[in-house]
Amino acid sequence: MSEPPSIFVSPPADARSSSMRTYALFALLLVAIFGAATIALLRESSPFVSIENVYDEPPENALRVILFGNSHTYMHQVPRLISHMVPEGAQPLWFCARTSPGVTLDWHWVEGDARQYLEEPTWDAIVVQPNSIEMLTEKASFQRGLSRFEDAAAKQNTRLIVWTTFARDPDTDIYGIYARPWSGGTYDELSNRLVTGVRSVAKTSEVCPHRRDLANRAETATQLRSSRSGRRQSRHAPRRLPDKFGALQLPLRA
Repeated sequence: MSEPPSIFVSPPADARSSSMRTYALFALLLVAIFGAATIALLRESSPFVSIENVYDEPPENALRVILFGNSHTYMHQVPRLISHMVPEGAQPLWFCARTSPGVTLDWHWVEGDARQYLEEPTWDAIVVQPNSIEMLTEKASFQRGLSRFEDAAAKQNTRLIVWTTFARDPDTDIYGIYARPWSGGTYDELSNRLVTGVRSVAKTSEVCPHRRDLANRAETATQLRSSRSGRRQSRHAPRRLPDKFGALQLPLRA
């Protein structure tokens, strides 16, 4: 006996192919939408990049430093590198890093948590690292953000150190920075302008240029003060760091 004819008729091959493409595009669209939403939610819940401390708990008599910055600080975990450079038997370094990709100093106050972390005088030094060129392109915002950090440091009676970032290598200038009038057109000129841009608005903060040959010797030799004792943490010369870290130096007590 022959089977009854099916009531379902298969669509032509070209129609099936078109339907599959439609389903595939729809699926990709859903993935893109939900993926973007997931990233946005993660970013909203925690915009900061964590840097694990060298110690589980603050060591006794540790130099307590908090750092605010962006990828120039968290890439290669710069605070950990500095901590590991402390010689054996010297004063240990306990740090807290509040860093997020591409942010400015003012962002840390408006959208970040600088206000929360600087409410109490618990830090021996505050280190801030601006966005790469904000001191030249967003001067009003930069001045506002730096002033807020300077006010907080004054209330804590502690040092504020501005660690300026390096100028981009002209050979890898994918943003066309050196074509902009404010850059000066050369690496050395841009480096100078970055430092000058910070110093032009800094009132009470110490400016530590990334390039050592641009650092003021008095600034380079400055030692951090304790917000509690009001005296120098060390009578020894500050330990020098490699050129990669410019003039960012911390005194370590043996």
